[in-house]
Amino acid sequence: MFSKTIIIGNLGKDPETRKAGEYDVTTFSVAVKLSGKKDATEWYTVEAWGKQALFVAEWFRKGSNIIVEGEMVTDSWEQNGERKYRTKLSAQNIKFGAKAAGSQDAGNATDKTSTGGNEGVQW
Repeated sequence: MFSKTIIIGNLGKDPETRKAGEYDVTTFSVAVKLSGKKDATEWYTVEAWGKQALFVAEWFRKGSNIIVEGEMVTDSWEQNGERKYRTKLSAQNIKFGAKAAGSQDAGNATDKTSTGGNEGVQW
């Protein structure tokens, strides 16, 4: 079976990068406007690893438009004797979305894409 999710939206805040062992991991939230529903927004937590993590950290900021393709994954853990769950989008491909008029977002780098070396959709 195969699972693929593609979202197009705007970062809700600046991406946060950390080390997980020897790997860079960047986490960010993306607001996606729901079609057909006035003022309805769905928020996604996205996680990028390795070169993709560094790509997002360097080029994206709060409000940046982004296209992300990946797989939805659910983490689970025990906290105070209670089972907790968190679903996130594990990024496989990342690309700049539309640039807002007058935006200084990413300069002239709108053709940059990060696939992280994974097979998948080529934009």
